[in-house]
Amino acid sequence: MPGLPNPVFQRILTLLMPKGITLGRRHIGELSWLVGGQLGTLLLSLLTIKIITSVGPDDYGLFVLATSVSGLFLSGFFGPLEQGFVRKYFEYIFDPGTRYKYLGTITNILGYSIGILAVILVVAAVVAGSVTGLDARFLIPAAFLILTAVPSAPLAGMLNAMRLRKEVAIAQIGEKMMTLVLLAGLLMFNAVRIPEVMICIAVSGAIWFAVRYTLYHRAVDSPISRARDAVTAGQKREMIGRISSYSLPFVAWGLVAWMQINGERWVIGGMLTTADVGRYGLASTLINSSVVVAVSVVGQYLTPIIFEKFSSSEPTSRSLAFSVVRRAAILTFAMFCALGVALLLVGDVLIHLISTTDFILEPELLFLLSVGWGMFYSGQMMTNVGLGLQQPNIYILPKIITSILSVAGYILGCLLAGIYGLVVSLALVNTLYLVWILLVNRTLRSSDTQPGS
Repeated sequence: MPGLPNPVFQRILTLLMPKGITLGRRHIGELSWLVGGQLGTLLLSLLTIKIITSVGPDDYGLFVLATSVSGLFLSGFFGPLEQGFVRKYFEYIFDPGTRYKYLGTITNILGYSIGILAVILVVAAVVAGSVTGLDARFLIPAAFLILTAVPSAPLAGMLNAMRLRKEVAIAQIGEKMMTLVLLAGLLMFNAVRIPEVMICIAVSGAIWFAVRYTLYHRAVDSPISRARDAVTAGQKREMIGRISSYSLPFVAWGLVAWMQINGERWVIGGMLTTADVGRYGLASTLINSSVVVAVSVVGQYLTPIIFEKFSSSEPTSRSLAFSVVRRAAILTFAMFCALGVALLLVGDVLIHLISTTDFILEPELLFLLSVGWGMFYSGQMMTNVGLGLQQPNIYILPKIITSILSVAGYILGCLLAGIYGLVVSLALVNTLYLVWILLVNRTLRSSDTQPGS
């Protein structure tokens, strides 16, 4: 990617990669596209937030709650699908025949899943309208937003697993750019309202889902593969069974993780005001649009390498994989701490730049929130050990317990000290989560029998 200094990426890769993993031009090129894509996405996201927050904290709070429902479907279904698709891909990658059969089976699963999601959303919109009294002018755009947002995750995950970094970056930037242009149109006509905002985001999501689907098919389809690799019913059942058995623990995992990541917004909405949800949601979005984006660069780049090493029969490959995961987790926590210090010093200025003074929170709260999420995402990075060893269910107990504790902590903290008490509870529970994951990984590594691990 023009203008991105390869020596910088060489240095980053050297820090992340232990001795034994060779760095080449392909690695640097892939990281260049990942970083460029995420930096472009970050800038466009901040501009998008600036427009959306012009509706004020109350309406923005409703938007935050609507998008958190999107996160529920992503965490509880399409996220697990992505995990299964990507992990099992590395079992079929070395045989061209089964590889193409597997890649074709994925599109069938995704199509059925989107149909099921559409039915669920229709039913949910009808129920929500009758129970809560929410206007159809809000519910229909919200359902459309969810339907077009979450199915892209498995496709993006597979494009990344196939190491099509340039295509992933272009799709990320293109979607954000289109969303920004549509929202700018609303701004020109003084029509920035939450239903219209959700429609703009949904239209962009639908178009770029189609683009990702086209890129995926272009990467896996050829006359030779279609003629040679017709999938039998038995093979399809076998592949679906393997994906399902691996993905199933992630359903429980995703649902409880959603409680931990998004539950605080609903607690604030139930115990305080939607304006408080808006202010807290913007602070969380600022973190997600900066450090979480950087963490996703690390994760997107390293996940295929980690899984490939765990799947390899080479004597020292697992030891290398363990080392990469550990270094990535340390880097993740360091980035969150750096952001926390920045927010402590100039947090009010940054929030004012991307919104208005109505959204400003105390710098100390922003610092604590950053460090608390740093604990959580460092733990998430460390779970790549169990995922690589195909033992995701080993993390279900710590995830369930800490998610229950987090919701209880959110409620108690909110009762005692409002948003500040909630953030203190978040930091404490996420610290417990990280420590628990580290202990589980120690047990995994001590039981791993591969030489050199």
